[in-house]
Amino acid sequence: MSGHPDTVSVMSAIAVELAFTRWIGPRFETETGIRPDVLWAPTTLLVRKIGEGERADVVIAIDDAMDRLAQDGIIRAETRIPVARAMLGVAV
Repeated sequence: MSGHPDTVSVMSAIAVELAFTRWIGPRFETETGIRPDVLWAPTTLLVRKIGEGERADVVIAIDDAMDRLAQDGIIRAETRIPVARAMLGVAV
């Protein structure tokens, strides 16, 4: 958790890094005056760190990981907010 009142600690999957660093983070900081302090990592590593007891003010991860964290009582399911939708298409 963040130890400074002008900072919010974030653990985030790297899939949203570009959008967060370009748009979401700067806008949040401008509007609130609070700087996001982000740990970027693959979802599997984030889940492992959280399972080992590491915590943050905010967690950004894929639905499956968030489901597991909610089932384990680590996050409150009612606080989940979708922030992105990823779509992938493959054709031959």
